[in-house]
Amino acid sequence: MSGQVGHRKRLICVNASNLRANHLYLTGHDDFFPADCYGAPTAKGTPGKLVRLDVDGLSEPVFTDIPTEAKTGKPRRFFRKRGWVRDFFSKHGTRPGDTISIERISSHCFRVSPFEAKEQRESPTTFIFVNTKPEGDSPRVTELCHAAAAA
Repeated sequence: MSGQVGHRKRLICVNASNLRANHLYLTGHDDFFPADCYGAPTAKGTPGKLVRLDVDGLSEPVFTDIPTEAKTGKPRRFFRKRGWVRDFFSKHGTRPGDTISIERISSHCFRVSPFEAKEQRESPTTFIFVNTKPEGDSPRVTELCHAAAAA
């Protein structure tokens, strides 16, 4: 996501692997999270500064960091604590191709919520473009989701 919104909200397209492993891929979003939230590769090491995730549908916030790769020190592709993801997917009936929104509320606080279900895109009821195309030449969320779902 780019432009005016990319600094405060990111969209993650869910794929079958996410549903099997109960995690959300954060690939390509390293710049979105604070640099101090990246911790040791294992839970036995020094954790990064915890971020708070206010997850839609869950009664309690999730506090977690993002682990790094042992060999390279680069951020891994998911939150260290992932147990909440199964409940989130179940609560919202998440399926491959659905889109999840991660919105920055403050430097270390984020809101996680469903953004759009694939079935809503395939049967639109609110956004219909008649003889016009959306502005811009960058990929649309639906194009990115179709590419991710096919991978």
